Amino acid sequence: MTEARKLTDEEKRDYTEEWKDSILIATGESIQLDYISWEDLDAVKCREKYAFNGCGNRVYEISDAEWEAFVALDRERAVSRQAEDNRKYADGLRAIIAQAEAQRDIPTKEEAVCRAAEYNNVNNEGGEGYVPHMVTAEQYLAAKEALANMEEDAK
Repeated sequence: MTEARKLTDEEKRDYTEEWKDSILIATGESIQLDYISWEDLDAVKCREKYAFNGCGNRVYEISDAEWEAFVALDRERAVSRQAEDNRKYADGLRAIIAQAEAQRDIPTKEEAVCRAAEYNNVNNEGGEGYVPHMVTAEQYLAAKEALANMEEDAK
């Protein structure tokens, strides 16, 4: 979103009759609202439409109260999205932990590389083919630590 003003009478002389009352000049710093889309602007769509000079994007006039509402909505959605991302990340960590604990043992990275090579040589005759993924001890410990940190931060 960007604060803007209409053209002055002097500036209007440089534009055709069709455009001189529709062009806006940006006056403030732009702020990016990553979680607001044009669909959120339903309440203001039917107002007079404007354009920034040289741009073909949609421009809508909004009040200061609507500005604050859109900024607040964007913040709210950012928090909600972060919470959802954190939930998905925690679920991924739990899946790694569960997979590791379901293995017959949890090998080190070096042991896992050796076992994968052995599996490939026996089952794929050294060629290309399926090799099961093993969660290593390092991955397991990192997942447990990251999950514990997330749970601690959530308190």
